[in-house]
Amino acid sequence: AVKGSSRLGPTVLTNGVVTRIEADLQSALYAHLVEADLAQIGRESPAALTQRFTTDFAFIKEALTRLSTVFLREVATIAALIVAMVWIDPVLTIVAGIVAPFVARPIARIGKKLRRVATSTQEQIGQMASFVSESLGASRVAKTYALEGYLKAKGAAAFEEIRRLKMKSANARGRLDPLLEAGGGLAVAAVLVLIGFRITSGESTVGDFTGFVSALILAAQPIRALGNLNAIVQEAAGALQRTFDILDEKPLIRDRPGASPLQLGKGEIRFSGVTFRYGGDAAALDGIDLTVHGSATTALVGRSGSGKSTLLSLVPRLYHVTSGAVLIDGQDVRSRSLASLPAHIAGVSQG
Repeated sequence: AVKGSSRLGPTVLTNGVVTRIEADLQSALYAHLVEADLAQIGRESPAALTQRFTTDFAFIKEALTRLSTVFLREVATIAALIVAMVWIDPVLTIVAGIVAPFVARPIARIGKKLRRVATSTQEQIGQMASFVSESLGASRVAKTYALEGYLKAKGAAAFEEIRRLKMKSANARGRLDPLLEAGGGLAVAAVLVLIGFRITSGESTVGDFTGFVSALILAAQPIRALGNLNAIVQEAAGALQRTFDILDEKPLIRDRPGASPLQLGKGEIRFSGVTFRYGGDAAALDGIDLTVHGSATTALVGRSGSGKSTLLSLVPRLYHVTSGAVLIDGQDVRSRSLASLPAHIAGVSQG
C-alpha cells in the first residue's frame, strides 16, 4: 500500500508539469502563427500546420514524461551501483567501463539517424494531412472530372512513404537492444576472466565476485532503459526543432521605428510603380501604377491568378511590396502603424 501510494504523488506531479509545458508550447506556437505574416503561414497548408499541434507534440510529451520519470530514476540507480562497484573493486569497475565508449558511439549514431527520420516523418505526415484534407474537401471537383484513380494512387504513395519512414525508425530502434545486450555481455565476460585470476592470486574473494557481478547485472536494465530513452528524446528533438524554427522566425511586416497612425482624409489609394513577388517566384505584379479615388467604386477585372487579390492585399499590408509604394491619402502604408490600418480598411473575401 505504501509503495503503491508513493507512486501516485510523482505521477500526478509529472503529468502536471508535462501537460503544462505542452500547453504553454502549443499556446506560444499558436500565438506566433496568428501574428505571423501571410507569407510565412502560406508556406504550409492549414492541415500541415494543424498536424504540428498533434503529432509533433505527441513526440514531445512522450519524451518529457520519460525524462521526468525514467531518466531520474535510472540515473540515480546507475550512480548508486557504480559507487558500490568502485567500493568493491575499482580495477574491475574500470575494466567493465572500458566497454562503454564502444557501445555509446553507435548508440549516438542511431540517435542522430532517428532524429533525421523523425523530422522527415513529421513533415511527410503534415503533407499527407494536407493532401487528405484538400482532396476530400474538393470531392465534388474530383468526381466531376473523374479524378478518383489519380487521387487514390497519390494517396497510396503518400501512405507508403510514411510507412517506409516508420520502418526506418523502427529498424533503427531495433538495433539498440542488441547493442546494449552485447555490450553488457562483453563487460560481464571481461569481469569474469579478470576476477578468476584475481581470486586465484588471492587479491579478491568469492564474496567480492558475487557482489560485483550482482551490481553489474543490476545496472544492465537501467542502462538499457537509458539507451531506449535516447531514441525517444532524439525523435522529440526533431519535433522541437520544427517548433522552434517557427517560433524563432520574426515577422517581416512590423511597425517601423516612429510609425504614426494612419490619418484618413479623402480615402484615395495610389499604387506607384508597385512590383510584388511571392518569394523567389516570377513577379505577380510588375510596375503597377493605379489611382483609386475616394468615394468612388472601382472594379478590377481579370483572369484568375492575374493578381487582383494580391493587389488588394497590399493595401492593409498583408504583404509588403517588393518595390514601389502603396499610398493612402499620400501616406506610405509602410510608415503607418499596423494597428491603425484595420481601423480604416474593411475587406469581404469570397465565401
